[in-house]
Amino acid sequence: MLHLQVRKIYGTIPAYIINRSVGDFLENYKPLIIAHRGASGYAPENTIPAFQRGLDLGADGIELDIRLTKDESIIVIHDQTIDRTTNGSGKVYELTLEQIKSFDAGYWYSDQYKGTSIPTLDEVMKIIPHDLFVNIEVKQGPFFDVRMVDVLANWLQKQSSNQNFVISSFDHRFLAELHEKQPNIRLGLLYEAVLFNPIRYLSELPFDVYSVHLFHETVSREMVEAFRQNGIKVICYTVNETEDLERMIELRVDGIITNYPDRLRNLLMVSYNGRQSD
Repeated sequence: MLHLQVRKIYGTIPAYIINRSVGDFLENYKPLIIAHRGASGYAPENTIPAFQRGLDLGADGIELDIRLTKDESIIVIHDQTIDRTTNGSGKVYELTLEQIKSFDAGYWYSDQYKGTSIPTLDEVMKIIPHDLFVNIEVKQGPFFDVRMVDVLANWLQKQSSNQNFVISSFDHRFLAELHEKQPNIRLGLLYEAVLFNPIRYLSELPFDVYSVHLFHETVSREMVEAFRQNGIKVICYTVNETEDLERMIELRVDGIITNYPDRLRNLLMVSYNGRQSD
């Protein structure tokens, strides 16, 4: 059993990482560019315009959050309430889909997006190519919503077998219960703490872990190498600044979740062009 020791990496990023050309450490490697709640740096998060913008900017995948309404519709929203991202108020699980659709989810961002509504998961999937990577993060809270297991399992059953999904959550109990219903679905483990022995923890779960989804400031080279040796992909969130993007590339993580997919894409293009001219 691997005993993983994790170094603390908070604080100043080493100058050698910041100053190195990305091309110095990019060779036969390209991380997935994953648009966080769509290209949420340019459009209201978790809306159709944000996801479309992510596609237009060349993202390889999208990340989105889902919750259940009172009438068991799967909608795409991060928060427990609609207060922050709409002109309405209330808890998602206490509102029907019709009620939620009556509120504006774009006005707060800019006048350009007035009239935008919170989408259902089905509405988002209609604009997503089948081969595009889709990270569906299941939100739970303020309590464990037992309805979500069956509702999402039934939804997944209806999807194309070649759809490129990974279902992730901070709620590992939920992932275990979903695995019982849909054992072939790829599962991603979200956690924010620095675990003393993450490989051991993962080995004790009642399901195989496809990927770990980690806050980028907690990630070390030792972590990435340990997960890779155990066949587990490393996806990092939410990485927006150039210095942080370069550090994730230097660590060779498998996927980078960002509000600005074009920034990462441009870094990778510059690197590629640099290698071609060598």
